[in-house]
Amino acid sequence: MINIRTITFCLPSSYDDKDLDKIQKCSYRWTASYERIHTQRLVRCPIHERVPISEIRHLDTFCEKTDVRWFNIPIDPWKSKDVDDLFRFAEWILKNESRGFINVLTVKDSVISGEIVKKSIELIRHTSKISYNGRDNFRLGCSMNVRSNGAFFPFTYSNGELGFSIGLELIEDICEVCQQEKNASLTELRNHIVEKLYPQIEEINEQAKRIAEKAHMNYFGIDFSIAPVISSRGSILNLLSRLGIYNFGGTGSLFATSYFTDIIKQFGKCFPEVGFSGIMYSVLEDLGLCMINNEKGISIDDMIKCSTMCGCGADMIPIPEDVTDDEIFSIFKDIYAISSRLKKPLGIRLLPIPMSTRGYKKYTSFSEDADFIANTKIMNLDGNTSFNEKDLYKYFT
Repeated sequence: MINIRTITFCLPSSYDDKDLDKIQKCSYRWTASYERIHTQRLVRCPIHERVPISEIRHLDTFCEKTDVRWFNIPIDPWKSKDVDDLFRFAEWILKNESRGFINVLTVKDSVISGEIVKKSIELIRHTSKISYNGRDNFRLGCSMNVRSNGAFFPFTYSNGELGFSIGLELIEDICEVCQQEKNASLTELRNHIVEKLYPQIEEINEQAKRIAEKAHMNYFGIDFSIAPVISSRGSILNLLSRLGIYNFGGTGSLFATSYFTDIIKQFGKCFPEVGFSGIMYSVLEDLGLCMINNEKGISIDDMIKCSTMCGCGADMIPIPEDVTDDEIFSIFKDIYAISSRLKKPLGIRLLPIPMSTRGYKKYTSFSEDADFIANTKIMNLDGNTSFNEKDLYKYFT
C-alpha cells in the first residue's frame, strides 16, 4: 500500500490563527483517515524582507502542538530592498529554529544573478557551521524555476492560497512489482506498475478532494516523484538494476531514469499534478547510493548529468569543507543551464562537512532525522573555476 511521504499545507499570503486552525483540523482529518502518512509540513509564501520573529516562533509553536513536523520559509531576494539583511534573517531561522527550512528562490523565469548565487553560497557556508557535523544544510535548498505549491521540502513555496499538496512514496511499491515481474518486457512491466499504483492513487486523490471540501481548503495536487526512503527496498538503484543497470552513472542510466519517469508522468495526465514528479537522486537519502559511494565513489558530475532526467537536481550531496566558492558556483551554473534550457524545475542542496578536506576519506556522522538521512563518504569535487560575471542574465530562452 502506498505511503504518503508528506501532506504539505500552504499558507495564504496574509494568514491568521483562523487559517492555522483550519490547517490543524485538516491535519487531524488526514491522520484519522489515512494511517500511512510519513510527515505533515507547512510552507509560507516567499518573503522579501524580515518578518517579525514572533511570527516564526508562532509557526514553531504550532508545529510543536500538532502533527506538523516542519515549516518552510521561502525567501525571494529578487524583490528584496536589502538582500544582505534577508539572507541574515534566513541564517537566523536556520540557527534558531530546528523545525525551520529555508528555500532560496535563486533562479526565477530562467534568470540568474551572480550576486544572489554568491549570497546563497555564503549562506550554505554559514549553515554548515551551525552543528558539529554539518547536517543543517538538510534544511536549506536553492531552487531554480520551481513552481508554487509543491509538496517536497525545501524546494517549494505557497502561491498565496490556503490549501495542501501531497507527496507520495512510490519507490517500495514499484520495487515490489519489479521483483515480481522479473521476466516481463518493458511494456509489460510498465503496465503492471500502472495497474498496481493507479487504484491506490485514485483512492488518495478522492480522499484528498473530500477532506479539502470539508476543510474549506484548496487541494492543489500530487507530486508523483519516485523519492528514496531509508529501507532495504527504498533505493532508486533497485529500479535501475531491474533494467540491467548495475553501474550507476554508466551508459543506460539515463534511459532507465527516463523510462520510470515516463511511467509516473502518466499519472499527471489523470490526476492534478504539482512539484517535480520525477526520480529523485538524493544521495544522503538513498542507502543504495550511499553504499555505492562508499565502495567506489560517485562523481558529482554524474549527479549533475542525472539532473537532465531526474526530478530534483543536485540534492543532498556531502562535499569537503575546503571546496572553493568558485567550484560551488560552477555547480550552480550547470544546474541553472539544465533547468533553464530544458524548462525543468530543479534544486541544489549541498552539505559542506566541517573538518573535511578533499582527497582524504571521511564519512558523514548524521544521527538526527535518521528516517530521512543516511551516512556516506564525503564526495570529492574537482570543479572548474569557470568565468564568473557579477550578474548573469537570461542566457537560455
